Amino acid sequence: MVYASFYLFQYVGRFHLSQVAALVMQDLAIDHHTLGWITALLYWGFMAGDLVHGRLGEIYGLRLWVLLGALLTTGV
Repeated sequence: MVYASFYLFQYVGRFHLSQVAALVMQDLAIDHHTLGWITALLYWGFMAGDLVHGRLGEIYGLRLWVLLGALLTTGV
């Protein structure tokens, strides 16, 4: 569930963060540097998840891996 919520936040928010960055910084009382680190960590986490799940998809077959991911995401 944690990865599913992270993936949803990152996938939906990755194109829109630059448009709302000023509001996020104001609301959370953080500076550009901190927001940059948060964004970088989100992208690195997204990349690491894609690498792991891509490799597992190659090993077990993409269709099976997507089916398992869908079932685990909705079941948890």
